[in-house]
Parts: sequence; structure tokens; C-alpha cells
Amino acid sequence: MKTFLSSLLVASAAFAQVVPWKAETTSIPSAQAGDPAFVFLNRPGDAGIDDAGVALVIGTDTAQTGVYTFGPRGVLEQVIPLGLVNAADARGSLLLVAQANGAVVSFEVGDGGLTRLAPQGVSVPTPGRLAMKDNHDGGFEVWVDTSSNTLEHFSITRDTQPQTLVFTPEPNVVIPQVAAGLASDDRDGRLYLSFANLGVAALDRDGGLNFVISIDGGQLGSVVGGVELFPMADGGTLIFTASPATAKIVVHQVSGQQSTFIAQFALGEPDGGPTRANLMRHLALFPSGFPDFPLGALIVQDGVLANYKLVSLADVATLVPQLLPLPAVDGGTSLDGGVRDGGSSGTGGGPGGVPGGGMPSGEPTPPATCGCTSAPLALLPAFLLLWWIRRPRS
Repeated sequence: MKTFLSSLLVASAAFAQVVPWKAETTSIPSAQAGDPAFVFLNRPGDAGIDDAGVALVIGTDTAQTGVYTFGPRGVLEQVIPLGLVNAADARGSLLLVAQANGAVVSFEVGDGGLTRLAPQGVSVPTPGRLAMKDNHDGGFEVWVDTSSNTLEHFSITRDTQPQTLVFTPEPNVVIPQVAAGLASDDRDGRLYLSFANLGVAALDRDGGLNFVISIDGGQLGSVVGGVELFPMADGGTLIFTASPATAKIVVHQVSGQQSTFIAQFALGEPDGGPTRANLMRHLALFPSGFPDFPLGALIVQDGVLANYKLVSLADVATLVPQLLPLPAVDGGTSLDGGVRDGGSSGTGGGPGGVPGGGMPSGEPTPPATCGCTSAPLALLPAFLLLWWIRRPRS
């Protein structure tokens, strides 16, 4: 009897922590889907999902073809043969793609899809992950993982010709192990790095690397996947981390060097069916609303089906109320690809480059106190227990 009751409570709690995906893309043919990006460019007068400007999921193929673009309903729109690619990231209409052969290639996103820019890109040894930053002055930055203990850093400006980019090397940074994911905060310039065996660390503009979420806390699972950010209106940050071993997305709130566990959830079918997304390693997050996605979208790689799930952040908000109200986004620029003003960057100067740093001191910090999810879901096991005790004995 006790065993049955315990199983009932555990099952009910697990059931409550499932968020439906709103759409899913077709599978990458090689069955090796990599790190994605998302772009949304609004046009004045757009109305409805079919006329919502440009909304694209950028998929990467780590084993065969190159770049795939999908609409917000998951329909394949474009295939760009680049060979093996590992990751993509975007700011506004500018998209960068990490080729496995040692180059970062740039594209402009428009009504006709992706247009490759000149020059061909910048040479980087074995690029794995990358993270862009919008400096809000017309320029950008990009951090590139080199599949080693070195992060390469570049500032990006547009030349006199609009279709030309100039990559200027900035000092590199040494990290403790190869990064599983990178995400840059456009507001303060912090770079967040996830490490498979350690947790999540923040690299400040002064080059200091400090762990803000330790794998020892238990919420991240046995292996840490990719990381993405949601900017809160009060200046705080929500960190979304993939946990491939548990097939969960984990959310923490970070303020300064302190973190609080908020929630973890699986991804399920829109109709409530039993299928779940699995082996989720890579994420992209767009924290600004667009048609059918009022709070923005979370894009998650499904490692089993080799496709991407599009999740509405409005659905995630049932478990993570910190997503409300809408984030304060300067000039309409999101933190991971896309602007709401047709591709122009916001105003205001961004801070300078990050100086080179050494190995971080100390071990990952102890985990912070666990937070809670929404009250109705948290009280469900108690209601079931009360019903079991008071049920008719006849």
C-alpha cells in the first residue's frame, strides 16, 4: 500500500512537470542535429503567423550537409550545403555558423532566407560552440569554442560595403575544459559557459571566471548540456540548461554570483501524448514575443529524432512565473537572435572587449537553496494524499 501511494505521488509530480512543444521540425537527414539558432525580423504591419516577417529556426548538421532553415511551424524552407557544421548563433539579421573544418561563416537573414556575406568568414581551429553579443552601436562580438581549453574572441564591424564584415581578434581566454554551451548577455557583457562535468560558469568583462551553478547540486543531472539566457525585467537572469541524461530542461535564476533553482521540466506532445523529447543537448532561446509565441520561444534539439522542438515560453511560464512580466529589451534586440524593428540594432554603447584570463580559481561553488515551482502543481501530491486517506473504506 505504501509503495503504491509513493509511486502515485511520484508519478503525479512527474506528470505535472511536462511542458508541450508547440511545433517540431522535420528530422535532419544525417540524424546528427547540432546547436541551433533562431531569428525573427518583424515588418511594420505584419499580422498573423503567415505574414510575421521572417521567423526561422536555424538547424545545423554535424555529420553531413550544412545548415537547414525551418519556419515556426517546423516546415523545411532552405538547405545550405556547407559540409559539417557544429553550431549557429544570431543577433538581429546577422547569423554566424561554425564550420567543423575551421571557419566561422556569416549570413544575412532576409525575406529570401539566408544570404552569405563576404568575406568567407574567419579562421578558427575546430570551432564547436559560439555565442554572439550585440554591442548596440552597430557592432557585435563573438566567442568561439575551439574544442579545447581556449576560447577565441572577436569583435565584428561592417565595412563600408554593407555585405562585408571585419573580424578583429580580441584576447583569448583559458577555460577549465571544453565548453558544452555558450550564451552571452547583451546587457552586461557576461558570457555564460556550461561544462559537462562541472556546471555553469560566468565570465565577466574583466576576465574573471566564476561558477554560478554547480553540478554537485544535483539539478543539472550527471552531464550538463547547452545553456541559454532569458533577461528578466528586474535585471536578473534566468538560465536554461539542457540535461541530456534526464531528458529535462533545468531553470535557475542568477543574480550576481548567486543562483536559485527554479524548475525542471520535460517536453511532451501538444496533445498530451506519451512521447517525450530525449537526449536534449542543445538549446536556443528567443526572449521576445512574436505571433503565436507571446513571450518568445525555446528551441530544443531532440537527440533521438534529430529534430528541433519549438516551445512557447508562455507555456513554460506555468512552471516558471519569473518569465513574467515581459523582459526589458533595449531597442528591441533579443539575447539570442532577432530584433523586432526589422533588423536594426538598438542604441547605446556597449562595453569593450574581455581581456585574456587564466584558469578560474577554486572548485564549483556550492548549489544555492532550491526554489519552488507554481503552487497548484506543488500542492497536487498533498491533495492526492488527502484523498487517499479520506476515501470511502467500503
